[in-house]
Amino acid sequence: MVIKCIKKKKLVLLAIIQNKRDNNMFTEKTKLGEIVKLKNGNKILHKFSVPCVSCPMAKMEMDTLELGQIAEMYGIDLKSLLEELNKEEN
Repeated sequence: MVIKCIKKKKLVLLAIIQNKRDNNMFTEKTKLGEIVKLKNGNKILHKFSVPCVSCPMAKMEMDTLELGQIAEMYGIDLKSLLEELNKEEN
């Protein structure tokens, strides 16, 4: 939620950070390392043909690779992937 406040003729945007367990627990910024730790994380990644799960180079980058980057590189439907991951966790 974004609250707009006008203070001294400047528009100030204040963001309220939502609990991580909200509907959008996982986003395009979520690191691959977080997903592989999930009970069904690897299964979901395989379902969407994410090649990073079995890539030796990706194993070194698990904590830096973001889902959005991976989806863009490999043409993966990010929206569907995130829906599936968030459905799994909620």
